[in-house]
Amino acid sequence: MKKKLYFVIASVLFISIILLSISYAKESKYEKESSTYEINEKNIKIIYQNNNHFKLNKNFSNNITIINKDSKEITYGIFINGIDNQEHSDIYYSINDKNKEKIKNGIIYIGTLTPFGTSNDLNSHSLKIYANKELSNQEYTLEVRLINRELLSELIIIDKNTYKENNNYRYFGEDVNNYLTYENQLYRIIGIINNKIRLISEPKVKDKFKNTYKYLTIEDYIASFNDLNARLENALNYKSWLTTENYYLINKENKPFIIDKNNGIISPNTLLKYDIREVIEIDSNAKVVKGDGTLLKPYEVTYES
Repeated sequence: MKKKLYFVIASVLFISIILLSISYAKESKYEKESSTYEINEKNIKIIYQNNNHFKLNKNFSNNITIINKDSKEITYGIFINGIDNQEHSDIYYSINDKNKEKIKNGIIYIGTLTPFGTSNDLNSHSLKIYANKELSNQEYTLEVRLINRELLSELIIIDKNTYKENNNYRYFGEDVNNYLTYENQLYRIIGIINNKIRLISEPKVKDKFKNTYKYLTIEDYIASFNDLNARLENALNYKSWLTTENYYLINKENKPFIIDKNNGIISPNTLLKYDIREVIEIDSNAKVVKGDGTLLKPYEVTYES
């Protein structure tokens, strides 16, 4: 019996040594073929074939290898810094020879790696970035960093239904998985605004306008359309997950208005009853303890003040 146990232990150790040797050999191979590499977060190693700082002259290419040095699975993202969705809507990328896509929120790729010493502890990506015009005066930076899937703010940033504007991330679209329960109330996540996670109550409650409520602002209302070019003057031409009912909202002077499904934004008679969608903010360090953001499984979060 002891001999069998020793044999099993020896076999496991032998296999582990082989896998680790393969990992180190793969790592050394990529280092020799690359001009620069750096350690990031101590447990992820990034090897760039070309420098990760560059200026975009029509197109740019780089091979990036990511190695998991940790003993557990990790999620990572490849990001490009220096791009704003509104200013550089004509910049595209392709990765691993797939079709060109428009860069969104600076995100190029989100992936996972198994623990170090396993067969999938290393990923290599062939990256190409294209511009429709000369952008040589702007410097960009490629960044590989870990994604913490326990943080709600991280999930908002990498969500396909958010867009980045002035360092804020906002949800938009008709079918958005941004449901969250907080203090026994169902909310929708508007986004990350001024480093806070902003929520709007759902379902709505019929009531009269009260100054004690914090309502959705006109700015947030317009920003939450499925078309990023929506403006106040033509808001009725667009569809959005915020336009399903009539409800109160306020302008920057804290004066009430009404979203009317048929007539757009109108000045209200505050004696009448309309839907109330109260707005609150929670800290950006909120951690997801349950749920996936869908209506059936809304996020549930907790955080330390």
